[in-house]
Amino acid sequence: MTSNLKLLICENFSEEARHVLTDASFADVELLVFPARCGRPPITPAEVAELAKTSAKNSPAQLFGSCCASDLMNTPGSEQYCKVNYLQQCFHLTCSKSMVDELLKEGAYLITPGWLAGWPEKIKEMGFDRAMARDFFEQSVKKLVLLDTGISEDSDKQLQELSEFVAIPHQRIPVGLDFLQMILGNTIEKWHVNKLQADLSLSQKRVADYAMAMDFLDKLACLEIEQDPVATIKELFSMLFAPDKLEFISDAAHGAICEDHWESAKKNGFMLTDSGDGFLLALHSQERVFGMLKIDHVMFPANLDNSLNLALSVAGVCGLALHNAAIAKDLKSEITEKAKLIKELHQAISEIKNLRGIIPICSYCKKIRNDEGAWDKLEDYLLEHSDAEFTHGMCPHCYEIQMKKMDDEEQLK
Repeated sequence: MTSNLKLLICENFSEEARHVLTDASFADVELLVFPARCGRPPITPAEVAELAKTSAKNSPAQLFGSCCASDLMNTPGSEQYCKVNYLQQCFHLTCSKSMVDELLKEGAYLITPGWLAGWPEKIKEMGFDRAMARDFFEQSVKKLVLLDTGISEDSDKQLQELSEFVAIPHQRIPVGLDFLQMILGNTIEKWHVNKLQADLSLSQKRVADYAMAMDFLDKLACLEIEQDPVATIKELFSMLFAPDKLEFISDAAHGAICEDHWESAKKNGFMLTDSGDGFLLALHSQERVFGMLKIDHVMFPANLDNSLNLALSVAGVCGLALHNAAIAKDLKSEITEKAKLIKELHQAISEIKNLRGIIPICSYCKKIRNDEGAWDKLEDYLLEHSDAEFTHGMCPHCYEIQMKKMDDEEQLK
């Protein structure tokens, strides 16, 4: 996430700041101007927050001011969105403290080109007409001193007009922009250094996060059933982002999420949560979504873009792990069914004895010669070589013969 440094400057010094910030090395600095009220009243934290559009997620803006910043300095927590670079006198932006102090001792009323450009309005804001202004300046100061930064060609004319209006002598001191350039440049360079250090720390964290992710992905490759990948994936994302909320939602149970949100995450691979501090991540493989991870309120929301990039880089592997686990589960079920069937077949085969080959049988008595060369009765041979059992009865032909034989024997008696 790229960010600019936001500098808040009073409108009395805004043109000077604009000239300084035209330097190409300050391209990542944004100038914001607040009203010149000279502490009547001071600028409020709400005004700064609205002007800078900053929050705890962004780098705080930096304000240069004196009495105008008193409310900010006395408001706890305001430093989260605005750092105050306090100046005893706002004129210290244009020249040294010793020079300002010396001029004030001489009874000078210090003014800048920005203030001077609108001096009639400033006199009215002070509640003075010409007579009151002359009386005030005559009693308060000995001379008007313009700290001329050189940004306005009309400064000499405006200084002369103000001097005549309040009947006070005037002096012009060329100060240029060097002092302001030094102050702003020093602030900006410190911000650049801090930003580079933060980027370095973030890069180091990314390396560590990716190394951790690779370790977990190795674990995923060894898993077989779907429950284990889900638990390991949740553990991975918990360690990477430390979210307050982490939930896996399977494709079958996605009714728990708004259908539009589900489809958007499915299409784009992710969708930011309503809080703005997390995201819904699609875990997919071969164009099939196996579920979503809802990751919300991550520990470092300011780095959400980096967190999302890391999550997207491992989402496909996590989806593949879920895919492989589902395949392994189906195969395991299929293997179990086949093993059961094979067992049943073996049991059936074990109950069957087959007679194969040429069996030597007597054509008259029907006895069968066994392997030892002895002649067994047909039923004895079959009992020995199969699981058959015999019950004895008579066929109709034998029945007639036996009955006739019995009748003949009866008649002989």
